[in-house]
Amino acid sequence: MWHYSPDGIQRLEVSDAMLAELARSSQLTAEMLVWQPGMDAWRPARDVRSDLFSAGNATATPPPPPPAETVPTPWPGGTASGQPSFHPAPPHPHSHTFRRPAGSAALTSVISGTIAAASAITNFCCCAGVVITPVAGLIAVIFGHIAHAAAKNQPAAEQDQRLAVVGLALGYMSLILLLGYIVYIIAMAGLAGMGIMAEEIHSGSWI
Repeated sequence: MWHYSPDGIQRLEVSDAMLAELARSSQLTAEMLVWQPGMDAWRPARDVRSDLFSAGNATATPPPPPPAETVPTPWPGGTASGQPSFHPAPPHPHSHTFRRPAGSAALTSVISGTIAAASAITNFCCCAGVVITPVAGLIAVIFGHIAHAAAKNQPAAEQDQRLAVVGLALGYMSLILLLGYIVYIIAMAGLAGMGIMAEEIHSGSWI
């Protein structure tokens, strides 16, 4: 058995074959101290085992192999170069879809319907609405039907459909109110005429 000291402090025990293997792998140099039972002191390895460091026994340490070419690992769903392939994300089910601005026909219907409804209500207070209500109501109804028909084939025109429905409702409501007001006026005039006629008959001036 042999003992050797790689740093002058540690003392490691190895077999003879292991000592030769350490010398071949350059882990044991000629200057390192070695010792075995029977020796009077530690000595450099070249003095007691010069055969381990002879030119014929020394073998050159082969150079390390070149580093292997690193092949990038493709990302899941990525390309062969290792870069991820970007795909557009599916739209979120609750994401807001684009809605174009309301069309002019739908806006005209709503505005005209609002004016017609307001003027129809004021018919009970003044007669100015008798002229404004039919004009504005007809405009609301006509443009409401136009906007509603045009929005049926356009998925992004939901706002136009809602505005057209509101305009149609206001237009028809104002026309119905106006018609009821006219019927009321005619009925009141008829009743008043019948009252005058009855009064004349009762007083005898009718004959």
